[in-house]
Amino acid sequence: MSATLVFIITGFWIWMLTDCSQDKSTRSNWFWIVLFGYFPGALVYFIDRQSTSQSRKIINPLRRIQLQQELHRAKIAAKHIGKAYQFLILGNILLELGDLDRAELAYQRALIKEPKNPYALWGAASVAFDRERFAVAALHLELLLKIDPKHLQGDASLLYAKVLFNLSKWSIARLHLTEDIYC
Repeated sequence: MSATLVFIITGFWIWMLTDCSQDKSTRSNWFWIVLFGYFPGALVYFIDRQSTSQSRKIINPLRRIQLQQELHRAKIAAKHIGKAYQFLILGNILLELGDLDRAELAYQRALIKEPKNPYALWGAASVAFDRERFAVAALHLELLLKIDPKHLQGDASLLYAKVLFNLSKWSIARLHLTEDIYC
């Protein structure tokens, strides 16, 4: 093995070791795997971090194939059964695939069928937030929080605060968060 390759591998190993030692959520388990696993351990850690990173919406190729199959079944179910649930499932798959236009349509169809479906409201609000349509997201989230104030263990409430912040309604966002924390 050439000295350059050893240098690159060692540098990568040190980079991954440093990264996992700074991340409090993975420190205990991954640190030992990377430390004793050298390059293979560092490579596995890197792949795991990339696949679970929320800042990057990278879908594993095998998951993409699975989602395409699920998408086909969901389209058929939505077309033939046509209940809110089928459109909700279709919207969730499309959202995971990153197809925001069609996900938005699926959630809208679900809301036409069941205007107070909390999961359809959550999906529609999530798409609106991702597309920076904060006023639309606020409408969906306000209704959702009336129906289920602790939806998804408070994720809806947190997203509502983010929406208010993006709408420059800082005092309302602060009041909302204060009430949410102390209630």
